[in-house]
Amino acid sequence: MRLPAPGALPPFAAGSNAVPVSYSEFAAACRDYPLVFVSTDEGKHFSPVAIVGMAGAENLFLKDGNWDPGVYLPAYVRRYPFCMAVVTLEGQPQADRLVCIEKEFVTEAADGQAMFDAEGKTTARWEPISRLLEEY
Repeated sequence: MRLPAPGALPPFAAGSNAVPVSYSEFAAACRDYPLVFVSTDEGKHFSPVAIVGMAGAENLFLKDGNWDPGVYLPAYVRRYPFCMAVVTLEGQPQADRLVCIEKEFVTEAADGQAMFDAEGKTTARWEPISRLLEEY
């Protein structure tokens, strides 16, 4: 299993005008983006997002197909194609989390970055991803 080369953006990044952000990112993200709270359930719950475009499917922070290196890159984009899921066993949330992966973003291409060596052990590339997932 390999990840695309560094700098490759997830498919949703170019076609989104807003990206979710967490509370811990507010200080860094607000320097580059307007932050707003949106609701998809008629105002019952709100989620913070960074606005990256003014029109639908517009991201003004892309340069030559990559995220502008001069601005903060939200963790939601950095952690892609991975996310963490809570494991529930007999109705009880467990301490261990499940790492999920967006299969379409993984590649077998030789120029991709290996996540595991020939013996199945994680490579150095996995360490920062693991840390980000735990913090996110």
